[in-house]
Amino acid sequence: MMPGGSLTPLFSGFFGTGKGAGMAPLYIISSLGLLLVGSGGYAYPKLTNVQYVIPDHDVGKQQSTPSGN
Repeated sequence: MMPGGSLTPLFSGFFGTGKGAGMAPLYIISSLGLLLVGSGGYAYPKLTNVQYVIPDHDVGKQQSTPSGN
């Protein structure tokens, strides 16, 4: 965020200005987006209960493993 930019009046008091100062709002926006994705996934019941809905393996079938010999 360089001095005299369009977003400088909004963010310069919190993040500062100069070389590299624009990375701080990028990290904040990205972390808020990831927080929304994570909490949205937690609030979606099909995704929250996927470990109970989809089994890990077939209980009745025995898997064959190839022998190395």
